[in-house]
Amino acid sequence: AQLPNLIDRAMRIALAERAPTAIIIPSDLQEEEYAPPAHAFKNVPSSTPGYTPPVTRAPEEEIAKAAEILNQGSKVAILVGQGARSAAVEVMEVAELTGAGVAKALLGKDVLPDDLPYVTGAIGLLGTRPSYELMRDCDTLLIVGSNFPYSQFLPEYGDARGIQIDIDGRMIGMRYPTEVNLVGDAAETLRA
Repeated sequence: AQLPNLIDRAMRIALAERAPTAIIIPSDLQEEEYAPPAHAFKNVPSSTPGYTPPVTRAPEEEIAKAAEILNQGSKVAILVGQGARSAAVEVMEVAELTGAGVAKALLGKDVLPDDLPYVTGAIGLLGTRPSYELMRDCDTLLIVGSNFPYSQFLPEYGDARGIQIDIDGRMIGMRYPTEVNLVGDAAETLRA
């Protein structure tokens, strides 16, 4: 009778934390007859299925600092990861407004199509020469939704000013010395 609530809870945790969850069901329980949840202690039916993530956005003053850095850049590079999936339109707009090139981390390869004139393709060990040159020559780096771990493929330390946007603040600013760290939804933050 507790299994529907257990599955619902596991799915909500996985969505809320953007992480895998596990459900372990003992073999003897797998052979029991199913009984629907009743209104009893530790056995209350769960709410309606579904999960709507909260919309978060970085503070205005930090967004203003990031905009100032982007506007001052003459060779802007954007690195996108899986966290930019819901912000493809906004990434394209920023790239077009700033004249930036866009490199893609492996988990962000589906964010933008490779046939856009400013998309340089993959970055890293299996990356493209244009992405390598984009990172080597940029003076401003905007990282959107990526925790790309190979710093040797990013600009040399001190060569570029850095900004990072990520929904998860736990690892932000860890891969490159960023001046502004914007914790929030990529689309909402870029729109602002």
